[in-house]
Amino acid sequence: MRLKLLALSGCTLLLGAVLLPVRCSADAFANPNLKPSLSPLKNARVDGISADDGTLSVTDCAQLKSNPDSRPICQGSAFNLTVKDAALKTKLTQFQDINGAAYSYVSTKYRFSMLLVCFLVPLAIATLMTWGHPFKLIVGLDNRYSNSKLQAALWFWVLLATYLDVLYFRISVAGLDFLGGINIPQNLLLLSGMSAITFTGAKAITTAKVNAANVNAVNAVNAAAAPANKLVQAAAVAAVDRGADVSVVVPAAATADNIPPQDPKNSLDEGEESFWRDIVQNDFGNFDFGDFQMVIVTLLAICTYVLAVHHYVGAINLTATTSLPDVDTTILSTFGLGQGAYLAKKAAGNIGTT
Repeated sequence: MRLKLLALSGCTLLLGAVLLPVRCSADAFANPNLKPSLSPLKNARVDGISADDGTLSVTDCAQLKSNPDSRPICQGSAFNLTVKDAALKTKLTQFQDINGAAYSYVSTKYRFSMLLVCFLVPLAIATLMTWGHPFKLIVGLDNRYSNSKLQAALWFWVLLATYLDVLYFRISVAGLDFLGGINIPQNLLLLSGMSAITFTGAKAITTAKVNAANVNAVNAVNAAAAPANKLVQAAAVAAVDRGADVSVVVPAAATADNIPPQDPKNSLDEGEESFWRDIVQNDFGNFDFGDFQMVIVTLLAICTYVLAVHHYVGAINLTATTSLPDVDTTILSTFGLGQGAYLAKKAAGNIGTT
């Protein structure tokens, strides 16, 4: 029964990814505030150029009725122009590299719907691959939700969904000739790198401290047994000196293999994890400001970036290459400080309490 529900939910989400664009496309580019163009192709948008530069697809553009001097918005008649002149074909390539007035208006409803679909598709895939438990991807070995895994998973999810969103609108408006060509700007790349470094850094710090706790436990056991072993050895030597036939077996030194593994993180049993508790409390149930501030900073960066992408796809710039929306330096620095403070407090504090 559970497998059937998983399959049904996955198929429903994937089907929605196909049907929702079709449902919304009818009114996607409608804008009643535009006045029709009196001279067709006086202002036009280059939608696409075929691979052999033999066909040019353009759309007629018009100004807003309330502002005749505004930048043309293109939602008029579409034209497919066939180019046979070899010299003219070579000139068509310049249209794929200019940053001109080639924009296409996309309604708010369509933008929101497609962004929602682009978020749901990766979630549906994660749900199917984890047999209905996508949140298990962010649970640590101590059966608690991991803050470092949470921020990395959220940012990867946002980056993937927004890329799919921009890619879809480029293809739907300009055609397959504009497939790809989406670059990542510098600040966004740095922020994504910080997210990955925080995840791997937190894992490395925790692993090192757990291993150190096991080594310390072994050393403590051996140190406690050393005086008794010395007394046994001394008594055996004295007995032999007196001519006694004795044999003494000194216990082997303790190693990590013959003592119980240490649990400095106060691990929970499987199924005891609690999302809202684990992301703001340490392993002993005390509220942790370092965890709290990292969650707030991550959510701030995500919400700001999603809104930026939603606005960005409202006017698709049809050039051969484009970039995802960038994040401003304030968000970048705040995110970096938050992640850095989180790693610093994990490295400096005691394991389980930071």
